Amino acid sequence: MTNMATKNIRQAPSPPTLEEKISPAVRQAFMGNFRNANEAVNELIDNCMADRMSHRRLDVHIELNKKGELIITNRNGFGMDLIEAQRFLTWGETARRGLSRWGVGGKAAIGYLGTGFVLQFKSFKETIAYEIEDRDWEKRENNGRLGIYTPKRIEVQAGPDEGFVRFRIIGLKMRIDEKKLDEHIASIYRRALMKGDAHLRIGSNPVQPLELPIYDPSHAEYFREHSPFNKPMDGWIGRLMADSPKKGSIKGGIRCCAEGRLITQSEYFGHHTPSFKASLSNLIGEIEISFVPMGLKKTEFNIDSKEWKWVKEIMYQKLEPHIKALLKVKEKVRISQREWDKLLEAQEIIQKAFERLEMTERLIQWAGRGRKRPKPTEDEQERTRERRHRIIPDGFYQEPNGDIVADAVEASQPLPPAPEGWVYRDDKYGAIKRRYTPRTPPPDDAIGRLRRLSTIPYKLHPMPENMRSELRDLGDGKLELRINVNFPLYKTYKGTKGDLWYLIETASLEMAKTGTNGDMTIDEYIDQVNEIVVEAYRLTAQEET
Repeated sequence: MTNMATKNIRQAPSPPTLEEKISPAVRQAFMGNFRNANEAVNELIDNCMADRMSHRRLDVHIELNKKGELIITNRNGFGMDLIEAQRFLTWGETARRGLSRWGVGGKAAIGYLGTGFVLQFKSFKETIAYEIEDRDWEKRENNGRLGIYTPKRIEVQAGPDEGFVRFRIIGLKMRIDEKKLDEHIASIYRRALMKGDAHLRIGSNPVQPLELPIYDPSHAEYFREHSPFNKPMDGWIGRLMADSPKKGSIKGGIRCCAEGRLITQSEYFGHHTPSFKASLSNLIGEIEISFVPMGLKKTEFNIDSKEWKWVKEIMYQKLEPHIKALLKVKEKVRISQREWDKLLEAQEIIQKAFERLEMTERLIQWAGRGRKRPKPTEDEQERTRERRHRIIPDGFYQEPNGDIVADAVEASQPLPPAPEGWVYRDDKYGAIKRRYTPRTPPPDDAIGRLRRLSTIPYKLHPMPENMRSELRDLGDGKLELRINVNFPLYKTYKGTKGDLWYLIETASLEMAKTGTNGDMTIDEYIDQVNEIVVEAYRLTAQEET
């Protein structure tokens, strides 16, 4: 039995040799690994920016010609020789300069953007320039063949010690918006453009670095930290001007860059973000951390790496005082245009309701438009005389200046109770001596209860949560109706079908008590509010029908 098993093993064929291969589908996957054309153009610009030399300003020119071609040329850098051209054509090979990390991005970008390419190149160390082309880049993916190119010598406009590389992407598959591309590049390469070691143009227009509207640049915190990874971390932290994060593409938080290129933004390194409090969106800053590993698309860092953990720990400490200061900032309330439109609609409905309630004559008189005021009735005259000739009650006396003051009492003793129709008014005299005054009597020519309603403006305004609304005295006899956007009921009805009627009811509650002179009972007040709201409802019902 044992001998037969040994014999069978000896007769079994040897297993085949296994070979690692790369499918053309892998290249195709890389070519589709972009969200939009701007991301793909970024990869080609990254290749250009990797050509930067010390003490030289790289010039990058981006063109879109009428043939449907994208041309990207960079001059005054390292350039490319035949060896480096072979390295570029090898998937996974890289020049190991700048952000050339994996040797796939530029080739993938060509396949994403167009159907083929023409590459012209010259090294800063040589005088000879070469050209290779592939006008059917996609077909090679179908038959699995690899590209074979024979460089031909060409003449280019470049000096003997000037590097030159030009990518011409032919057969563009999509439209590239020059304006959006300019805005994108201005943000992504802001740090490199600010430094001045590269100059980028789209057509004849130079790309200007994104302007960050810093509140006070002189108060920004600049720093440079030595890291254990052979490269330093340097950057700054500041504040955006008010409302800047609400405009355009500017986002609060720290912009994290590598080799002058933006990789991620809106980083808070473990602190609260603007979702906790909107004032935190005014934090802004930039750091250069090219030593941190990043993803293949260069749109994120490896947050599990020891390099990122070191950066996060240092930045958490640096941001802490800035975060604490921003958390103390009084938050502004955003009021949408729809809310303002609803307020205006409510104001117009209420004013029409007043007119329907036959208050037009009073409104004209209260607005001071020259109409003769009606003569007060005998009852109104009698009530006025009674208010003006009140007897000073016991426990109070009148000072020479006309103030009616409570008799002096010990600090521990309570003040005498205020008589009916009178109220105490706190002032600078303290606990021993308190001034008190009757409710303000109307002027001699007062008419009716609702004064100057046609001239009172409405406004949405943030106030303490326990206030629904108020009539704010602006001075010179001017009033303003303020409706609190922080009141819980306002927040509940905002954006719903009931928001208009909440505003009408709130305004009616304030308007019904305007100019009452203290002689309206609670029932009369409620009746007045109901009368206004019901008339407003009748108006809207008629308009709908």
